[in-house]
Amino acid sequence: MAPADTSSDKESMTSLAFWAHSCRIPLLPIWFLVIWYIYIVAMFGAGESSVWGNAVGIGIIVGCVLTGNMYHGSFAKFWAENKWPTFRVFCIPFCVSSYSATAADKSDEFSFIFPKDAGITFGGLILAGVITGALYIWRLCIIRKGLYSPEGGTAKAHVELQEGEGKFDDPSNIQDGSGQA
Repeated sequence: MAPADTSSDKESMTSLAFWAHSCRIPLLPIWFLVIWYIYIVAMFGAGESSVWGNAVGIGIIVGCVLTGNMYHGSFAKFWAENKWPTFRVFCIPFCVSSYSATAADKSDEFSFIFPKDAGITFGGLILAGVITGALYIWRLCIIRKGLYSPEGGTAKAHVELQEGEGKFDDPSNIQDGSGQA
C-alpha cells in the first residue's frame, strides 16, 4: 500500500514549484541584484533611520502607482492572484531608494554606485554571481527530478502553484495569453 499524500508533502511540492518558477532565466538578474543589495547594505548599512522611512514611503507610493498601472481592478484581488510580482513592484523602489541613500550617505566610500574598495566590489559581484548561479542549478535539479515542469509555460506553473484553491482545478478554466479559455 502506497503512503498517503500528506498536506505537508503537497505544501513542500508547491513551495519547490514556486521557487523553481521564481528562478527562471528572466528573473535571474533580479536575484543577482537582490543579493548585491543585501551585501552592500550589510557592508555599509544606512546609518540614519530616516533613510529607511523614506525608502518605505517611496516603495509604497511607487508600488501603488505601478500596481495601479498594471491592474485596474481591486488591489486585494490583484494581490491574491499575483503575490510575487506585486511584492517585487513594491520591493524594487524600496531597494533602489535605500541603496542610493546608502551610497549618498557614504559618498566618500562610493564611486558612482559601486564601493571604491575593489575587494568589496568584486567580492560582492562574485558572491551575487555564485548564489544566482546556484539558484539556477537548483532549479534545473528540481526540473530533472520531475518536481516541476516548465513545459506548460507560466500558465502551467501557476496551475501547479495554486492547486487546490478551486480556481484552476478545472483545466477548461485556464486562459491562454489571449484572455480566452
